[in-house]
Amino acid sequence: MCPVGDNAQRPVLFPIRHHSPACSAALVCAFDELRPRQVLIEAPVDFAFLIDTLVDPATRPPVAIVSLPSSLASGEDDHIATYPFCAHSPEFVALAWARDNHARLAFIDLPARHSAMRRHRQDRKSAPAPLLAEWRFDHNAYVAELCARRGVASVAALWDALFESQIRTHNWRGFFESVSTYCPSSTVHADVSV
Repeated sequence: MCPVGDNAQRPVLFPIRHHSPACSAALVCAFDELRPRQVLIEAPVDFAFLIDTLVDPATRPPVAIVSLPSSLASGEDDHIATYPFCAHSPEFVALAWARDNHARLAFIDLPARHSAMRRHRQDRKSAPAPLLAEWRFDHNAYVAELCARRGVASVAALWDALFESQIRTHNWRGFFESVSTYCPSSTVHADVSV
């Protein structure tokens, strides 16, 4: 997520977790303060034609964009990809904020069918793969050690203890600094399977 506002001389990046109510709440606080003129969202650029539909007040989440293979696809390009939005998805909240505040919107990620966007399920079975999968953030030695040190039984409980518990904070800078520290650390250690 990247807003460009009157108070910002450069883009401001927001590390978010998909479907996180706390990330959405902090994002709204940040946007209300920064008043961005443009909001850039990490979503496949080839979905940009759907922005007007997504920001239409008649669109009520949960909704999802589904990328289907062409009828000629085979092998590597025959996967189905999904991009879900719920009412508290930071991406959906950013879309709504931009609509309500007349900011320009753009999707800035690789196209949905690009090979780098393909998510592989661990079991290798054929099934729709979410384009915003966070599996590697949750299953690695770093996160397992954090769970042990915090005394929590699962990754969901860890995320809740570290971040969702801050849903009422107005300190969006501190919140996103913490998320920024957590996410790169989990991906750097993601090659170590737990």
